[in-house]
Amino acid sequence: MTKMILSQLSSLNIKQSILSACHQKLLNNHLKFYSLEKYFTNIVGVDNYFAKSKITTGIELANKMQIHPNDILFIGDTKHDFEVAEKMGVDCLLINHGHNSHSQLSVTKTPIINNLMAILNVAGIN
Repeated sequence: MTKMILSQLSSLNIKQSILSACHQKLLNNHLKFYSLEKYFTNIVGVDNYFAKSKITTGIELANKMQIHPNDILFIGDTKHDFEVAEKMGVDCLLINHGHNSHSQLSVTKTPIINNLMAILNVAGIN
């Protein structure tokens, strides 16, 4: 299902990037293992152990992409992802089957989805 969603978004020329707290090499290995790397324009993980802020990295990524904040949807699974999106000045969508539960995410007052297929609905594709 994940590949189908990523493929559908790519076919519509929707650029997709990953901003993760996972170490860059491990992130690359995961994406390669599942053959997902081709769907992403940017794959940004942690490349050091100095804990560079995800907020700073997100702002740098948005600037690099040269996309207006109104045209970015940040999809995450933690309250911190919401905080990153907020600092980046972009819309956020949270999925409730990741690192934080629905009740933990609900304090953000941002839309929460239950499954990946809902991304297509939110994007007006399905």
